[in-house]
Amino acid sequence: MAMFRKTEAELAVGDRFIEANREKTEWVVEFVFSDPNAVPHARMRKTDDATVQRTFAVAVLLSDPRFRRRQRAASA
Repeated sequence: MAMFRKTEAELAVGDRFIEANREKTEWVVEFVFSDPNAVPHARMRKTDDATVQRTFAVAVLLSDPRFRRRQRAASA
């Protein structure tokens, strides 16, 4: 279980991901939560169509080659 808490901390609201096979498809993390089994998930919304949303396990977003995280903007 500790592994999931660490992984969840690496994902934050506002993080953006690109689908590897669709370079123009970008998703933004809207909400991070744990399901009843304490598995962290992220609700994502498509940036070019706000009506499209999906929920992914955090482990999938961070380790699956189908998704690439975009660089976070440097904070001032």
